Parts: sequence; C-alpha cells; structure tokens
Amino acid sequence: MDTHAIPHTQNYIDGQFTNGSFERLDVFSPIDGQIISSVPLSDQASLNQAVSAAKRAFPAWSAQTAKERVQ
Repeated sequence: MDTHAIPHTQNYIDGQFTNGSFERLDVFSPIDGQIISSVPLSDQASLNQAVSAAKRAFPAWSAQTAKERVQ
C-alpha cells in the first residue's frame, strides 16, 4: 500500500481535531496485515483535556433524548 494513501486520524477533543503527541501507532488490516491507518498515541495532557471536555459536555448531552443524541 502506498504510504501516502494511509489515513492519519486525529483525536477530536472539545470540538477540535488534535494530534496529541507526536508518537503514532499503525493500524493493521486483519485480512492481509497491511497498514490501513495511523492513530495518535495520546499523552497525559491530551487525556486530561479530553476528560475535562467530556465532564463539561456531559450535563447537556445527558439531558437530551436518545433521538436528539443521534442527530
């Protein structure tokens, strides 16, 4: 597989895409063992930011109905 075609995913924290740390982890296809993606390995700061954002968002999110959450 052409390495330029491999999608490099990002973390989505507090409404923004972020790479986290510079370390990445390759994701391999279980079918043929080829690399199909690359994901960031989040550092402690990124983890803390994500947890903080989730705690702030939870009250409004939990007040929504299931139908509203999937919209």
